[in-house]
Amino acid sequence: MDPWDIELTVLTGRTHAVSEHRALARDVERGLRRRLRRGVYVVEADLKGLAPWALAVLRIRAFAATAEQQPIFSHWSAVLLHGLPFLVRRTDVVDITDDRRTRPLEGVRLHRSPIMNGEIERMHGLLCTTALRTAVDIAGGAAFAEAVVVADTALQRTGATRSDLESAIALAGPRRAVRKIAAVACFADGASGSPAESLSRVTMHRLGLPAPVLQHEIFDADGFVARVDFWFPAARAVGEMDGRAKYLDPEMNSGDPARVVYEEKLREDRIRATGIRVARWGWAEAGSTTLLGRRLAAVGVLPTRLASA
Repeated sequence: MDPWDIELTVLTGRTHAVSEHRALARDVERGLRRRLRRGVYVVEADLKGLAPWALAVLRIRAFAATAEQQPIFSHWSAVLLHGLPFLVRRTDVVDITDDRRTRPLEGVRLHRSPIMNGEIERMHGLLCTTALRTAVDIAGGAAFAEAVVVADTALQRTGATRSDLESAIALAGPRRAVRKIAAVACFADGASGSPAESLSRVTMHRLGLPAPVLQHEIFDADGFVARVDFWFPAARAVGEMDGRAKYLDPEMNSGDPARVVYEEKLREDRIRATGIRVARWGWAEAGSTTLLGRRLAAVGVLPTRLASA
């Protein structure tokens, strides 16, 4: 169920009778409702099968419904509002940015930093940091791989350039994590086709492998053959990140996974016929220096510098 379509019951201030509060509390005890935060409830049945990220969206909505003034959601909450991907489950608290607020709030992680009008937009009717400001905030506090996944997708979704991201860093103002943020901005690339490809690039970097060309087009005597995820010209090799969804998700295979497998085989045969070697991997290899290193070494892609941590 779409978390934006789930109805919330909101009781705030003195506009509701004590009996209403008590009735909802009894429903919570009986397992019929769940309390999202003080004064905000949801029917338990509506939460069945709901993904953790969707429950986090409900917490964001619940806070917005009870906030004294319209909050500006940021960091991981803004990631959710923008629909950006993330590697690690971040659903426990709501993130807001407000440099004027001082007192702590239930279930809220408060970030006290200035924010300009140009860094705010409205998503799903709620105010949040822009995708680029969000990428900057995440880069300052998250692990490198997590930050790259967010930054790559922010660039790809908005059509922004690395220069735009650097401008967003300048607009966000001085940060203690300036080196971390700069490293992410330098590495981020909107041509990365998916979170798994972004993670793969980070792993390649850690292995000391040459930086691949992204979304490279291959041609043979008959014309266009394929657009590949990664191209390593020195090794005349390509890398393809294959998620299971391509083969198993009916929305991606039009209900005919066998056809997708067959067409992929024909495509790979044409690539190999040009003398190019092909390496394939999935999520398990994307984040593993050992596994991905083996796959790429098998097609001649070897480190050109010392591996990093």
